[in-house]
Amino acid sequence: TEFVNDWFPAVLDEFVAAAAADVCTTLGVCSQAAVREVTCKECKDGVHELSKWLEMGDQVVQHVRFLQEGVCAGDDECVGAVADWYPDMNKHTNQNFIVHQDGVLCADQCEAPTTQGPSPTMQYGN
Repeated sequence: TEFVNDWFPAVLDEFVAAAAADVCTTLGVCSQAAVREVTCKECKDGVHELSKWLEMGDQVVQHVRFLQEGVCAGDDECVGAVADWYPDMNKHTNQNFIVHQDGVLCADQCEAPTTQGPSPTMQYGN
């Protein structure tokens, strides 16, 4: 439960939310162009790229160091657990949850247009 409740949220806060501009540049999706709407495909592609970036070896090393020095702060059992478990749990989470939830994560960009007028109803014979 440490991974879900403590480790991964702390990593996302530190390496994604707090460094959004750097992440955006690293993933190659930022430009000096005017702000515009993001398409569904762009959003889903971005989720996939972010997931791959979070799994990169150099990123995982930084995550482990950050967790061991910050979240674990002197707890040797935690330090060892992070070293032993975080890399595999990070990979599993990215491949099996984040990537597969791209439709949920991009719901605002991927909403189907709504139809106007009354909803069709099914009528049954008497």
